[in-house]
Amino acid sequence: MERILPAVLLIAILAAPVFHAYQPAGPIVVDVGPDGYSIVTHSYMVGPEEAPLQITVKLLVDQPDYLYATLNGTGGVLVEESAGQAVLTVPAPGLVELIYGTDKLTSKTGDVWSISFDAPSDTRVVLPEDAIVINVDGSLIDAGKTPDGRDYLEFSAGPLTVEYLRAPAITTTTTATTPPPTEVTTTTTTTTTPTGTTTTTTTTQPAQTATTTTTTTTTTTTTPTGPGTDLTKPLLALAAILVVAAGLFFLAKKRGG
Repeated sequence: MERILPAVLLIAILAAPVFHAYQPAGPIVVDVGPDGYSIVTHSYMVGPEEAPLQITVKLLVDQPDYLYATLNGTGGVLVEESAGQAVLTVPAPGLVELIYGTDKLTSKTGDVWSISFDAPSDTRVVLPEDAIVINVDGSLIDAGKTPDGRDYLEFSAGPLTVEYLRAPAITTTTTATTPPPTEVTTTTTTTTTPTGTTTTTTTTQPAQTATTTTTTTTTTTTTPTGPGTDLTKPLLALAAILVVAAGLFFLAKKRGG
């Protein structure tokens, strides 16, 4: 029995997760939104020889609004949060990220925004895209722009403060000037010919919109069913010829008699 007990204890010690004061794989990232709300990300890289592993993380605030952890971009990491710390149980090697949100890191006085906290390790503060920095206090080690064009400031461990203004929004107003509707005159043309009557009527209503004028043209043509035959003149000519012929005939007869 005395020989079995040490062996059992040794197995339990080897199987238990290792509590390790782990160093972050990169700076803590504090992403500050336009309304001052911040999303904080702590990143760690766990090697094959270190898993399973428990990591104790000092949070930037007590009781964040939400808190979760991922392993290689997915779940599977148990998180326990208490007294401003989070304990992560990492079951396998890979990239571990602890993410939480809070509005406790920023404040506003008048038009001046301020973000202030005590960084436990190197920390990158990403400012809103329209931020104008007016004061920096802390151990600044780097500054630059994110891929989406936002300014960031990176500090070493210790207290830090960044004060900034929000650039006023530029409002562009476009005014379109439209000419008034155009008054249109109505024209009617009537033409009479021997073969019929053609009537053309153009009617335009006043424009209903300032940019559109609608013109409607209606053409009405009346055509006779066929050319008419007038016999009056031929008959009169024939009668005249007959009268002259009869007169000549009687005159010749009278001379002959």
